[in-house]
Amino acid sequence: MEREKIFIDMTNGKKKLDTSKMDEWTSEELQEFFPDESEYTGIQVDLIQHKNFYLKVTLVYIHETEKNTYIEFEAQNRLQNDTLIRFGKWWMDNQEFDLSQRTPTLIPTKLEAIAFSESVHFMFMESGFAMEIDLLDADSLNVLKSYDIKVKVYPS
Repeated sequence: MEREKIFIDMTNGKKKLDTSKMDEWTSEELQEFFPDESEYTGIQVDLIQHKNFYLKVTLVYIHETEKNTYIEFEAQNRLQNDTLIRFGKWWMDNQEFDLSQRTPTLIPTKLEAIAFSESVHFMFMESGFAMEIDLLDADSLNVLKSYDIKVKVYPS
């Protein structure tokens, strides 16, 4: 089965800011880098958006004590059977992580959206992330759909 490739560019309208010259930034550049907390929504992006299934990133954050980056997801399965989400390799910037041995996440059918998270030992994303995702039938473990998803978060 061929993997569907999805590229999401969240950098439209953003410019790369040189943090070594922060003292020379305009007020607009400061506002772009340090948005008002009431306006900041974090990294939220729809990864898979089909009539029968959706997967969305709702939050990306760093746990500084653990030195881990967490990605929180929301998913809803409108298929006839329960589905599993199995992650393969992830890339944070250019560093690779293999999540394929982790237990897949069960997404029951026709329920409200469910939330779950995954993490990797990585700090301070500079560009973006990518991931391999397989949707499996929970009973037969047959692959229903495979995705290679790349999300560019910050301009390079």
